[in-house]
Amino acid sequence: MRLLLFALIIASSLFCQVPFVGCKMDGQSDPWEAPKAPRNMQLLAGNRTDGLAYYQAAVGIGVLAPLGWGCHGIYGSSGHILFVAPKPMDKWLAAFPRAKPTDPMIAVLFATSETSGRFQVAEIAGRIFRGYRRYVEGVREGFEGFPDWSAEGPFPADHLSRKSKTAVEYQTPANAEGLGTYVGLGKSEIPIRGAAVIAGKRPHLDLFLLAVKLPANLKTLGAAVIRQFESDAARCPCY
Repeated sequence: MRLLLFALIIASSLFCQVPFVGCKMDGQSDPWEAPKAPRNMQLLAGNRTDGLAYYQAAVGIGVLAPLGWGCHGIYGSSGHILFVAPKPMDKWLAAFPRAKPTDPMIAVLFATSETSGRFQVAEIAGRIFRGYRRYVEGVREGFEGFPDWSAEGPFPADHLSRKSKTAVEYQTPANAEGLGTYVGLGKSEIPIRGAAVIAGKRPHLDLFLLAVKLPANLKTLGAAVIRQFESDAARCPCY
């Protein structure tokens, strides 16, 4: 018992050493300032976080990314998205001239079926989560003109690894379109790794989608980023 308590104390002290970076956010109304401290940050036990910091905006889950990078978020009726890149991203409209979609970047998308995000939820659910076909058909029947995502299936180039009925890890190869480019990262010579998680109960579903494009000298950090994301998405109410 004493040994277990000692291990928990050591683990907690290690968690506190991970730097936090607050991210500004722009959207449909006023810009939101960067938070001063993380919300409900619970770093995954045993996850190697050397060289990483925890980035988070005013809403949404955070994400581990290389220490010293810049970040910026966007919110709207469908949900929100957080971008983290090696270069400063003070204003989103001014960010891409300095941090282009083809550059290394990490992005976390949250979409909710409570609003117009239902279309993003339905498309990704239809493509890679077989158990949600009835939900996808319901969205399509309510709004004419949308393709049959279930029939289209996964993006052809993607390599998928199913972790559960509601979680999938993927890799979009270099110079290919797929889940990795769905969130705004451009295809390039760098492969994109990530994960997709569906949360909630029908008819109210949420989608969490992570895209990780790291340069060769940092690609070993990707596994820790993905594991932390999966843990955060599984326990997050992110409205």
